Amino acid sequence: MFSGRAMGSRAALNMANELNAEDGPALKGVVAMSFQLHSEDDKEKLNDDQIKALALPALFITTVNDKTCDKALLEKTLQGKSAVKAEWVEGAEHFRKASGRKETDVFDDVNAAVLGWCESLIDGDAAVQKKEKGAGEEKHRKRKSEDGSKNSAVESKKAKDE
Repeated sequence: MFSGRAMGSRAALNMANELNAEDGPALKGVVAMSFQLHSEDDKEKLNDDQIKALALPALFITTVNDKTCDKALLEKTLQGKSAVKAEWVEGAEHFRKASGRKETDVFDDVNAAVLGWCESLIDGDAAVQKKEKGAGEEKHRKRKSEDGSKNSAVESKKAKDE
C-alpha cells in the first residue's frame, strides 16, 4: 500500500504504476490525498497521466473546496476505473487548514475513509480466498468420493474372486 498527499500522491501513483508494470500486482492499492488534478488557475490542463495508467485499487480523498482538484473533473477522470473510489471531505481546503470544523474532526473523517477502504480491500481478499478454499475443499471431497467408489469396486471384485 502506498499513499501520499498533494504532489506526494502523484509520486505514490507513479511508483505504484511502475511497480505493478514491472512485477505484476505488487501492491494492494494506493491512497491519494489532495491529488493535484490541475492548477488553481487552469482547469483545462489536467495532470491525469497517473490516473489513466492505474491498474490497481485506489482511493482519492480530497476536500470539497480544494482549488486544485475540481470534483466534477476528478469524477469524470475516474470513470471506467472500477476499483477506484473518491471520497470528499467537508470543512478544509487541500487539507491545509480547517474551515468551519475542528481540524481533528476533518482528520477523523479522512482516517475513517482510509480505514473503511482498506477494510473493503481486506474483506474482498478474504472473500476470494474463502471462495477458492471452498472450491478446493469441494474438489477434495469429490476426489475422495471417487476414490472411495473405486476402492469399493475393487473390494467387491476381490470378494467375488475369493
